Amino acid sequence: MASTAPADILVLVDGEPATQVSVFDRAFQYGDGLFETLAIHAGRPVWADAHLQRLTLGMTRLGISGLDMAVVRAEMAQLAAGVEHAVLKLVVTRGQGGRGYRTPGAVCPTRVLLRYAWPRQPAHAAETGVRVRCCDTLLSRNARLAGIKHLNRLEQVLARREWSDDEVVEGLMFDEKDLLIEGVSSNVFLQTGEKILTPRLDHCGVHGIVRQKIAEIATILSMQLIEKDIDRGQLQALLDDGAGLFLTNSLIGLWPVRELDGQPVPIPEPVHRLRDVLAQQRGFR
Repeated sequence: MASTAPADILVLVDGEPATQVSVFDRAFQYGDGLFETLAIHAGRPVWADAHLQRLTLGMTRLGISGLDMAVVRAEMAQLAAGVEHAVLKLVVTRGQGGRGYRTPGAVCPTRVLLRYAWPRQPAHAAETGVRVRCCDTLLSRNARLAGIKHLNRLEQVLARREWSDDEVVEGLMFDEKDLLIEGVSSNVFLQTGEKILTPRLDHCGVHGIVRQKIAEIATILSMQLIEKDIDRGQLQALLDDGAGLFLTNSLIGLWPVRELDGQPVPIPEPVHRLRDVLAQQRGFR
């Protein structure tokens, strides 16, 4: 039986309108692929070049080849044309073929593009902040997968299952060494004075596109961004000393945290400056 996408979702599979991918595709069998999630604003995919650069890095890491980036760009532009505000998800898999974990010698990548309606977000989150919790689910350490957005997301799925309170919008995740890494679907930063601290992502975590933009904006604003290991105890000590906490990703932009596990968290003035410059660069808040 053929399936159809909901009315507010548009899907292209290898350039054709469709809603199904083969059961023999290695993404279905093994999670063998990558994805990128972009904002669409005013008819264009925001920071498309940066997203495609990270995708290319991921393909190199996983040994996926044969994807025509010019075609991908054209399809992204096609789905973004005439759209004021939406979400664009790009999935690239190794393709179909091979039984077992051994990758086939010659295989054509599968590309899937999905355009979604812009999600509802907490009112005034960028101004007044959001509530966040710490997750019990830990992230595994694997330097070969660190930084890229591969399709294996069971740790994030399990972490997100830990709470159902709609007032809590995100969970912070730690690794096997109890080091703070990221949010379930965001990067995390601490603001102390004119210094911005963010976890090192050498062994796990995603190198977010907005994380990269925050580093660039920090330079513009003469702030110092420091990547460092931050364990659970150090996180608490920084918060006790009045540090601010904020989250970023390509859809939310920058959200300050006003509460972590019930503890009030201040929103320092530099966080508002970072938020405002970021909003200016991406064209919307």
